[in-house]
Amino acid sequence: MGKITKKLADFLQEKFPNHVILGDKALAGKNYDKAIEHYQQLESKNDLNEFICFNWGMALIGLKKFDEAIEKFKKSLEYNDGFFDSYLQWGLSLYKMEKYKESEDIYKIIEEKAPDFPPLYFHWAITKEALKNEEEAIKLYKKSVEINPKDALSVNAIAKIYFNKKDFDNAMQYFQKAIEINPKFAPAYLNIAIIQNERGITSSAISQLKKAIELDPTAKVIAQKAEEFKNLADNKEFQDLLD
Repeated sequence: MGKITKKLADFLQEKFPNHVILGDKALAGKNYDKAIEHYQQLESKNDLNEFICFNWGMALIGLKKFDEAIEKFKKSLEYNDGFFDSYLQWGLSLYKMEKYKESEDIYKIIEEKAPDFPPLYFHWAITKEALKNEEEAIKLYKKSVEINPKDALSVNAIAKIYFNKKDFDNAMQYFQKAIEINPKFAPAYLNIAIIQNERGITSSAISQLKKAIELDPTAKVIAQKAEEFKNLADNKEFQDLLD
């Protein structure tokens, strides 16, 4: 969801003191039906704007009503064609409906209007992956990193593509780069552990796995279920980590 500045929040509270606040509070609490009720009250008073329509769309996404959500994002853009979060969520809704080509069409609109919009290329790359076009996905992830050099998610996504191809050298390079960007990025440590285990470097694998679990305890659950670690079933140090 797009960030709402304090100035904007104050404006909304002054102009729409009840239903905006209550609707957004319900949305934040994932009470999507209640949020929509408040937004409908605002609609009945002709008190909508791009932000309210956007949040209404987000509530509909929460209910997995993607077609209806898209209509709200379109309405948001009628109020402000430069509100690119609405374009982005329109594209993401199409993606979730597995309408990948249509999703791309929306991302192309964003690229034309705002080529440096930070979230664009990451989500476009995910769509390219869904279309099995991994080379184009890598280009888009790299574009995302050009715009935001601290985009560890995109760097990690590139690493995952190489990882899935068993190109462990390139995968390691990008997982390590993700850690350089964000030393607390647990998924990168977990994936490095898997690579090191595949290579037979058990001590390094366990060390990286330990780091991943320290940063994110859910890594333990993943490791317990991962086929890639089955060969360590009798390794005491590994089992101690998972206990």
